[in-house]
Amino acid sequence: LFILDSDLKDIIEDTELDELLILSKDERLSGFTYSDNAFSTIINNPNHSFLSQEVVLKPSGKTDLDYASKSKGPSHKFIYIIQGELTCIVDDAKYILKHRASMSFDSTKPHYFINNGTCECIFVMVESPGRY
Repeated sequence: LFILDSDLKDIIEDTELDELLILSKDERLSGFTYSDNAFSTIINNPNHSFLSQEVVLKPSGKTDLDYASKSKGPSHKFIYIIQGELTCIVDDAKYILKHRASMSFDSTKPHYFINNGTCECIFVMVESPGRY
């Protein structure tokens, strides 16, 4: 599906896909690139109130420093490790997460993620409310 000057949110609004959307890995249309060795793809319906991403960090890859605005109310992130090891820095505290570990935190606190390991790290990151 390719439509000029449109995004997925506009395309599926008010259709049956607005309620239920299944995306295979090859159908994902957008995401974020932090660097050559750190990127993500959005894995949920963009019309929902949360943002889900599959994040891939190659060895030495890291995300940008992030924090949600406090003026918009409470905001939370949930992380689940699919593969590898992830170093999470949240409000200057360091946490090491390994395969199948998870954490959640107040995402208005400054945070970023680093892969200090030798293998690729893949994790799911869910943010509520979502910031697209």
